[in-house]
Amino acid sequence: MTVHTPVGMIGLGLIGTALSARLIDARIPVIGFDVDPVGRKIIARDFVPQSHIAQTLRDAELILDEGERCGQALPMTSVQADLLRKTIARLGDACDSAAIIEAIRPPKGKSGAAS
Repeated sequence: MTVHTPVGMIGLGLIGTALSARLIDARIPVIGFDVDPVGRKIIARDFVPQSHIAQTLRDAELILDEGERCGQALPMTSVQADLLRKTIARLGDACDSAAIIEAIRPPKGKSGAAS
């Protein structure tokens, strides 16, 4: 029987969560602290609401409105709002904000990036 030294991870995020899952599947012990449990939700496609996507979009729109009022461009928030709208159009507004990943996944049965 091979004995593996545990792999320690802090702040798993998307990459660390996927890596940890593969290590565990290979029976390699993992010691981790997930400061961002959203990664696990995305990988599992678990979009049961904890952070409602409709509220996240409203917050982004408030930020964009305030930026416009102050003359401040907010390109990252603009992209976020667009992705949130695409996700809501695809899945509805009763899912978790982690579902935003679906805005860039191709629809089932298609290859390439989603538009």
